[in-house]
Amino acid sequence: MTNDNKLKNTIIDLFEKEEKVIISLDGSWGTGKTYLWKSIIKEESISQKTIVYISFFGKESIAEIKAEIAAQIYISYLNNKRFFKWLKKDYSSILGKQNKINLSELFIFIPKEFLEKNVIICFDDFERKSNKIEAKEILGLISYLSEHKSCKILMILNNFKNVINDKEIINEYKEKIIDYSFYYSPEAITNFKKVSTALNINTKDGILTEIIEDININNLRVLKIVIRDLNEFKFLIDKTEKYENIKKELLLNIVHLSMITSTILDKNIKEIIENMQNDKDEIENKVCNDKDKVLKRININYPLLDEFVYYFINYDYDKRNLEKLLDELIEIEKDSIEHLKNNKILKVEIKEFKEKVKNLIHNHRYNLDYKESDFVNCAYKLTNDTILDKYKYNMYCNIVYEVYKIKKTNKQAEEAYKNGMLKIKDYVMENENLVYGDASVNYLEEIDEYNELLKKHRELLENKKIREKPLSKKELKDILKWIKREEFHKLLNFSKDDYLEYLKNDKDFLEAIFRFMDSLRFEGMEDYLIYSKNIRIALKELIEEDNEYAKKINREFEKIFSAFEYYEKNSNIYRLE
Repeated sequence: MTNDNKLKNTIIDLFEKEEKVIISLDGSWGTGKTYLWKSIIKEESISQKTIVYISFFGKESIAEIKAEIAAQIYISYLNNKRFFKWLKKDYSSILGKQNKINLSELFIFIPKEFLEKNVIICFDDFERKSNKIEAKEILGLISYLSEHKSCKILMILNNFKNVINDKEIINEYKEKIIDYSFYYSPEAITNFKKVSTALNINTKDGILTEIIEDININNLRVLKIVIRDLNEFKFLIDKTEKYENIKKELLLNIVHLSMITSTILDKNIKEIIENMQNDKDEIENKVCNDKDKVLKRININYPLLDEFVYYFINYDYDKRNLEKLLDELIEIEKDSIEHLKNNKILKVEIKEFKEKVKNLIHNHRYNLDYKESDFVNCAYKLTNDTILDKYKYNMYCNIVYEVYKIKKTNKQAEEAYKNGMLKIKDYVMENENLVYGDASVNYLEEIDEYNELLKKHRELLENKKIREKPLSKKELKDILKWIKREEFHKLLNFSKDDYLEYLKNDKDFLEAIFRFMDSLRFEGMEDYLIYSKNIRIALKELIEEDNEYAKKINREFEKIFSAFEYYEKNSNIYRLE
């Protein structure tokens, strides 16, 4: 049983068992206190009683409140013969001097027998009462209804102390008239379920539920607005069903912006969000008690953000542009998924290749029963059949070196060596920018042919550097922003100082850097980290400064830095030193 149902059952029990009772139900605005009341009066044991609901909104005097109570009781007794018999009998005394029924006083004359144990009155919207009505008058009326008419009262409050600002009255009447006080703060998921029937998007994956619970949105009004906005962008959300990361980021941005704009309506909302991330205390209480839930998680660099902000201010958007931007994100995600899939297959293949080479060399060196002819046959086939790549390069060099040592006394070993060295030459000369830097493998340096190859490789790199036309800043941003892997090697042509200058003087450059670095933190992309070296050094210098820019970089790049720290701890390749 949820806490919501426990509280509901407790209040019902009090209404059923107590002859007269005054209950206060306090809590934040919009959390569903009135919704809870409506669910209580639907229960069979309660619905059979006379139910009176009084909202203070629009009431200008205590007389109006009394009149409405009397009117609702009168209507509820339309079919009660005993009540009309009494009314007919005491008609003249009720009419008053003006010969009219004074509804504001009618309930005073109603005998207790008609009200006792049978009337439940709910007073709501205390925070919206007129300044013409004193708090003491309201609380006095409630006390009178309970004491003299045996009515059962539920007072729905909106943070009691914020509604009625007279602390002495609060303390005095709370002790004297209120029998039971409850504070209502339902779980976010409880309130979400109450309104989620209006939701038109798929929630079976639990992503949205997790977001709602994590941010702890329990305001029904805000939840209804969030659902409305989610339904508006169903055409986008449906596109992301196969891409969990894309869907989560999309839902997060819609939910966060929907929450914020339901409280703050300003054309400069994007600027406000940026300012809030620097000074979150400004609207902490307006949006969410946990400042890290809503404000910190909005990604200012999210590609769809500008279109979303426009919608939340103007309730209009460019559907084609939104779809285009989302399709670009999906294509990047597809590429990443495919790369990850291929990488897993490749890892198995590489592992098998390494084990094969390792066992082959081990048997040749240490297994006394293993014939040299068997080794040479296997080495010949391996050097001939292997398609060389960056993952197999080192192990391939091992086998070539092993046959090199015996090629003078074994003709087939010489053939295997020739095959291997030819492939090494082709691979090194065709891969000017090897992922792992220098093409050198130390144990091959005793081979003159290999040393000559390294010399040619270095000359090639020097000549290429002279020939290559320098990239413009725009071309550099395109490589970073659109994750052009085939051009990543060009990033090393820019020094740390170049990146520092761009980051400090180009407000759009940080977004390009963020998108590039964010793509590298996922599994399967670590091989490209070598190209981010100068960028990381530049960022490291920037965050050591004590200014707002440093705080912003630290905040936005938090997850990225964590991923890189992991890589640096576990591999020499990616270290900055």
